[in-house]
Order: sequence, then structure tokens, then C-alpha cells
Amino acid sequence: MDRTTLTRSLELLKEQDFVRIESSSDRRKRIVTLTDKGRAHMHKAFPLWEKAQSIIMEKFGKGNWREVKTGLGEISKIAMLN
Repeated sequence: MDRTTLTRSLELLKEQDFVRIESSSDRRKRIVTLTDKGRAHMHKAFPLWEKAQSIIMEKFGKGNWREVKTGLGEISKIAMLN
């Protein structure tokens, strides 16, 4: 994920009070932590994510899923170069 996408995504999470973003002594870095609200939403979402992953693995099969992940990784690398 590129820097601007990460910054934009974190700002959206901050606006919804899911994360807290703090400065650090190094101006290039920020400290990002989950808020209680963010943690609660993550705990609700995690089982849904696991279920979705199980369905995908079941439908694609482990070998095919690995190929899909590898292909997506390659596409991401190409996109980062352009």
C-alpha cells in the first residue's frame, strides 16, 4: 500500500474513532493505536473475515488460492512500479 493510500485510509478510521494517531519523536513516523470502539468493531468483523476466507479456500482449493494470491501480489508489484 502506498503512503498516500495508507494516510487516507488511516484518516478515515480516525474520523470514525476506530484509531488514534499520535506524533512520535521522529517526524517521519506516527503511532497508530486502536481505540476501544475500533477494537470492538475488529472483534465483530474478525469472525466474518475468517468465514469469508474459509469459503474462498473451499471454493478455490488451497493450491488455486495460493496461485491467486501470488498473481495478485505480482499485480501489486507492477502497479507500484508505474
